[in-house]
Amino acid sequence: MTSEKDQTIRHVTLLCLIGLWLVAVVFLLPNGGKVAGKSFLEGALATNWRNWGDWPAVWCSLKMILLSLGVFAIFISVGIFLMVFERINLARLILLSTVAPGLGFLIGLFYLVKALF
Repeated sequence: MTSEKDQTIRHVTLLCLIGLWLVAVVFLLPNGGKVAGKSFLEGALATNWRNWGDWPAVWCSLKMILLSLGVFAIFISVGIFLMVFERINLARLILLSTVAPGLGFLIGLFYLVKALF
């Protein structure tokens, strides 16, 4: 049983590290060209339906998607980690909170489509 538990903990740790790496990529890479001095969220929100192929807004939307995926991976790994150590109620709460990064992913996808078309 402990070898299965150890293997699960290794996989969860890897998932958490991937999530942290995605979050680091989002905050360490520069934003699009026309949004200097602003957050990448403002860069994605600044696009409209008339400007097709707004590449800085596309990049900012991709950063929103990557941030959501990174936070989602961290929440899932923490939830599974808590399940392994039999903290079921707290794990359920953490896994329920994955709704927020899921909504962030959908919003980022919407702004990606808006910036492209």
